[in-house]
Amino acid sequence: MSDLRILYVALLASTREAMDDILEMGKEIEAGPTQRRQFYVEYERRLRMALSLLPKVENPDASLQQLEEEIQQPSDESALPQDIMLTTRRVLRVIKARYEAFLQDSLLSDDAFPLIAELIKGLDDRAGGAGDDDDDNDGEQAVKGEEGDCKVKAENGEEQ
Repeated sequence: MSDLRILYVALLASTREAMDDILEMGKEIEAGPTQRRQFYVEYERRLRMALSLLPKVENPDASLQQLEEEIQQPSDESALPQDIMLTTRRVLRVIKARYEAFLQDSLLSDDAFPLIAELIKGLDDRAGGAGDDDDDNDGEQAVKGEEGDCKVKAENGEEQ
C-alpha cells in the first residue's frame, strides 16, 4: 500500500471517529431535558473544541455567517440551561456545515457522500440542524415526518 493511500485511510478513519463522537454528543444532548447546567456547559466546551479543529467554510451563506457570529461567545456560567442548550445546538449546526465542506474537500466522493448523509440525518433529526434558527421553537426537537409519528400543522393551520 502506498504512503499516500495509508495517509488517506488514516484520515478517513479519524474523520469517521470524530464524526461519530459529534453524533453521539448530539444524541446525548437530545436524550432528555435536564436542569444540570454543568451537563450543557461541558458539551458546549467539547463541541467548541471540535469546531476549532475544523477549517472554516469558504464563502459561507448568510445563515451560516449569522450562526458563526451568534456562537462567538461561549455561554455564561450563570446562563439558564435552556439557553446553553440552544447555543450548543447552534454550535452543532455550524459543525455540521463545516464537516460537510471538509468531507467534500478532503475525501473521495465515494467515501464522502455516505458520511455526509449520515451527518445530515444524525444532526437534523437530533440537534435541530434543519432549517433556519429563528428561536420560535425554543430548542424543541425537529419533528420526524414519518406517518403515524405525530400530526403536523401546516402553515394555514390545518392538520396533516
